Amino acid sequence: MITTQLMINKNDLIDKYSASMGNTERNFIEYATKNGITEYGELIKEFKSIQNMVYDYIYKITEPNIQLTAEEIDSISFEFCKSKIDWINKKGIKAVNRWLIWMCWHEGILKKNE
Repeated sequence: MITTQLMINKNDLIDKYSASMGNTERNFIEYATKNGITEYGELIKEFKSIQNMVYDYIYKITEPNIQLTAEEIDSISFEFCKSKIDWINKKGIKAVNRWLIWMCWHEGILKKNE
């Protein structure tokens, strides 16, 4: 694991990276550099992969035209992440979900309040 030697938790790192309306890659790189993380590119790839994996799962269960509330997306994502990603905790999942809820809104999966 890239971050073990520095004792920085990946959940803290994904929290710095994952954001609604797109990720905060520049801020993440600055934070990583200041904290001695030189392989931040690998972390960015991993975090993007996690986001895409969770989104793809949500997409598959909502096709062809099912919409979910933010609470439903949060719950499904939480269970999915806990079963697929051994290091992720509640903080990391909340970070992923900030991006995920925005992406689901953007793609029409998020159910509108009525």
